[in-house]
Amino acid sequence: MKQLVFTKGYNFPIQHRASAVIQKAPDSTFIGLSFRDFAHISFKVLVKENDNISLSQALAYPKKYANINFCSPASGIISAINYGPKRVLESIVIKTNNLFHQSNNCLSVAEINNFASQKVQDFLLTQGYWHLFKTFPKKEFAPLDLSLIKAVHINAYQNEPFYPATKLILQDKQEYLKAGITALSKMINNINIYTIKDDNSYYQDCLDKCSLVNIKQQYPAELLGVQAFYSDKLTESQCAIGIDLPSVIDIGQHLLTGVRATERIYSLSGNGIKTPHHVIAKIGSSVADITANNLKESSKLRFIIGGILQGKKVNQEDFLMLKDNAIQVFIEDEKRVPLSFLRLGLDKITLSKTWLSYWLTKEQEMSTNNNGEERACISCGYCIDVCPVKLLPNLLMKASIISDATKLQELSANDCVDCGLCTFVCPSKIEVLEHINKGREMMIKEGYYAV
Repeated sequence: MKQLVFTKGYNFPIQHRASAVIQKAPDSTFIGLSFRDFAHISFKVLVKENDNISLSQALAYPKKYANINFCSPASGIISAINYGPKRVLESIVIKTNNLFHQSNNCLSVAEINNFASQKVQDFLLTQGYWHLFKTFPKKEFAPLDLSLIKAVHINAYQNEPFYPATKLILQDKQEYLKAGITALSKMINNINIYTIKDDNSYYQDCLDKCSLVNIKQQYPAELLGVQAFYSDKLTESQCAIGIDLPSVIDIGQHLLTGVRATERIYSLSGNGIKTPHHVIAKIGSSVADITANNLKESSKLRFIIGGILQGKKVNQEDFLMLKDNAIQVFIEDEKRVPLSFLRLGLDKITLSKTWLSYWLTKEQEMSTNNNGEERACISCGYCIDVCPVKLLPNLLMKASIISDATKLQELSANDCVDCGLCTFVCPSKIEVLEHINKGREMMIKEGYYAV
């Protein structure tokens, strides 16, 4: 059994995680195909308002990559096509008709095992799954030339506390998982599943197609960049690609049944939720629909899709993307605590050994309070100390602020794994990762990450 070994990381002792209870979310009348993570890319939209569309119909594609489709998560009528500033495509909204979908294109795992690599790739491209792959080093999309992909890493365990539990994701989905892994193995023969030792039994039926790699229960061992950085010896032209477990299951379900999955299990957590738990909801539901009737009364709430360090702040009206698995709601904490530095940090979530909470095992209350404003970088080096891939986040941040793409390239900005630990430990309260990501978006526009 392989073991991923890396020297840095953190476990988050945080309250208000989702319980193992699974409830059905209210049915959503409107489903959205969100482009939240692709604001730096120009899209060609293939539909217009009031068009009737079917499940899995191609709705848009990036203008630079016409064969990478973004497909509909539901059937119905196009209700709205929303653009942001500078005509950035934000979402395509569908008023669903809730039609039951049947297919005569069902396959068996044995039939999938006879696929050629090109057939698998064509399926992932035309059915809108290709954009789910992350890459290391960073690219806009996974390379279309399969010879440039050294390995596929499947993330099967999340150390961030607010993601869905693996055992719930895999419940009654073992056959779909095997089909998805079989398909990916026909495209790339180096498949690795990253999980913890206690969960190894879930994947015994797939070991003829992939390898298991055990990770320690410490963030960010689950991130593609960390896994590839310590496992793959990449040449200058090569990359590794990564995908999460629910997406592999969705791909397998689509192949076996001939119909795209329309529902997913999401975790719903945070101190703004009355009863944190898991929900089954339609893919592409709005945050408002999934959190309906379960929000605490508060004048101000913060909604986050994703993890506490990698997630993005959204509005209730925003829609979940195909890759999303978690929603967190926190009560905005804007109270000023006088002389907070004299409280000895009994209730702090911290990586610093100078605070007492570092030495305690008690789970802490999550707070949105910054306890101050952003200040100038003091070159303390904390961000360098915690970076799991040995970058210089403080220098990357400064190069991004002055829009120096050449310097960002020299400092290996595309090796950043988006873990967010640099922001987490910054005593000057600088959004370090946000600056780095803005720099990388600038690099994309200048052609540094072309597929």
